[in-house]
Amino acid sequence: MVQKSISSYLDLESQSPFNSDELIVNIGNTYVAMLVRLAGRQDASAFELFEFDKATDNWYNIFYSVRTQSKILDRSYNNTKIFYNLPENVLVPSEKFSEDAEESYLNMLHGDTINEAIQHDVLDINPPIVNIYRIKRVLYEMVRTNFMMVQPKHLYTQLLENNLGGYNLHSGISLKIQFYNKCILLLLLKDGKLQFIQSYSCLTQDDMLYYVLSLLQQFHIQPAEVKVELGGQIDTRSQYYDYIKKIFTNIQFEIVAPEKLMKELQENYPPHYLSPYFNLA
Repeated sequence: MVQKSISSYLDLESQSPFNSDELIVNIGNTYVAMLVRLAGRQDASAFELFEFDKATDNWYNIFYSVRTQSKILDRSYNNTKIFYNLPENVLVPSEKFSEDAEESYLNMLHGDTINEAIQHDVLDINPPIVNIYRIKRVLYEMVRTNFMMVQPKHLYTQLLENNLGGYNLHSGISLKIQFYNKCILLLLLKDGKLQFIQSYSCLTQDDMLYYVLSLLQQFHIQPAEVKVELGGQIDTRSQYYDYIKKIFTNIQFEIVAPEKLMKELQENYPPHYLSPYFNLA
C-alpha cells in the first residue's frame, strides 16, 4: 500500500499546466519523494513523500497510486531531475570504463539478473569516476511514461559530487548517515577520499545499527575517530538515537536552510528530517 506520509503546498493552482519550475524526484525501493522548486530560485512550492513496502507492491501499482494521490503530478514540468537511490551499482575509474563491460561489472558484484536497464553517470570530480547502475525495467519505463524532459542520475553520483567535488574538503574520518523509510545510506570518507558508499534495506532499527557497526568493523575504525553527520527520518527523541549517541561522541546534523522549506514543514519537522530531499540538488 502506497501512503502519502508528508505533503505541503503553496499556490500550485496559480501555476500554468506546463511551467518552468523544477521537479526533483527521489526514488528508492521504499519511497518516492517529489519536490517542486520555483524557477530560478532555491525555495520550494510543493513537496510530497510517498512510502510503501516494495516487497508487496510492484512499480506499476506504485506509480498508479502515486499519480492518483499526487497534486504535484496534476501538471507537467519542462525540467525534471530524477535521482535513483538503488543499491545495485559499481564505481569504476574512468580509464577502466567501457560501455561493453557495464553488465559484466554489475554481474560480478551483484549477480546476474534479467529485465534491467543499465545506466551510467560520469561524476564531475577529479579524478573522474563512472557510476554504473541498473534499474528494474518496469521502473525505468514508469519514469519515462510519467515524467517529461527527464534528467536521470543515481543518488550516489550527486552525493559524491557534493562531498568530493569543488571545495568540500574533509580531514579525518567522516561518516554521513541518511535515514529513509526502511532504508539507510552510508557514505564514509577519509581525508576527503571515498572509502565506501551504499544504501541498505532495513526492516528494523536494529538492522540499521547492524550496518553502521559492521562498517566500522570492516574498516577497523574506532567510533571516537569519526565525525558523524545525520540526516533524514530519525527521531532524536527515540531510543534508537540514544543508541547512536552512545556509539559516537562527535555528531552533527545535516539541516535544511529555513528559506528552502515551506513554513508548514518548518513548524512540523526538525530541520534535519527532510534534508536528504531538500539538499539533494
